[in-house]
Amino acid sequence: MGRAVNLVVSCSSRKRYETAPGLAVRELVGSDVRARLESWRKRLKTVKAEKYPAEDLYMGEHWSVARDIPSDATSHGWNVRLWICSAGYGLIRPSTRINSYQVTFAPSTIDSVANGAKDRHVLQSWWSGVCSYRIPGEQSSPRSFADLALKYPRTPLIVALSADYLNAVEKDLRGVLQYAFFRRYLSIISCGTPSKHVHWKGNLLPCDGKLSGSLGGTLTSLNARVARFLFEVQANAEPSVDRMAALVRSIETRTVAPQPRRPQSDLEVTRYIREGLKKTPLVSKTKLLEEFRGAGKACEQRRFGELYKQLKQGIRQGFHG
Repeated sequence: MGRAVNLVVSCSSRKRYETAPGLAVRELVGSDVRARLESWRKRLKTVKAEKYPAEDLYMGEHWSVARDIPSDATSHGWNVRLWICSAGYGLIRPSTRINSYQVTFAPSTIDSVANGAKDRHVLQSWWSGVCSYRIPGEQSSPRSFADLALKYPRTPLIVALSADYLNAVEKDLRGVLQYAFFRRYLSIISCGTPSKHVHWKGNLLPCDGKLSGSLGGTLTSLNARVARFLFEVQANAEPSVDRMAALVRSIETRTVAPQPRRPQSDLEVTRYIREGLKKTPLVSKTKLLEEFRGAGKACEQRRFGELYKQLKQGIRQGFHG
């Protein structure tokens, strides 16, 4: 079965499906976090919208890397349980069915929980509130880091989050460190967090943006790529903080010029669109093009739109024929 590890990654701001009215933080009124949170939780219960497995809803480079870590790690002797730190729903599983939503802990964005506030307690209060929301069908699943530690008290935990998301879950995650086991087996990957952080200095792995030169991709996906690297070793590598830190230090640090997107032929673009529509029949051309470009592929917007339209028409004609 392999050595078990729980891995928590951040959600993605990019969604495959359109967000229904009422499910974006920008629509909440007022500045009081408690009132906004109460309104948000009510909307999660009352807004009538399609629900999707989280693993199918999220998209983008970060999620494409994170999503495949469990299956890729199996061949290296690991049993990775993947969890998602969602600003809209709390701690969830890839299979958790949720609405498309627009909420983030990142500042200076229209759907930021911070709403202009600089106090991290605002983020932490929001995180605590969404974790206490009861998702239908998820009653027995851990909804916070504290719940996760209680359910898996002897399973190493690796957390790969941006600095903003780490700030939001700080109080919750600090509670995990009250257990001696996790003081040794909680590894944090957060390339934007200072190495001498007052709470995480004993558990923060030594990583920064320079690792992207060796691991590839953009900075947006770097935390997930570091996590993937850790699972590319065999399971006899004990997943303690010291061992994980040594593995990260073994990564060569170098800078490289950004790689341009690779031009694709009409045949390749059409094949990509066909596969996308097969998986998600209602996906828009805008969402598909975002995902296409996020994968490092190039296609002019008008050409992509024309190919999408031709393929959709062909599908409809085939259905009615």
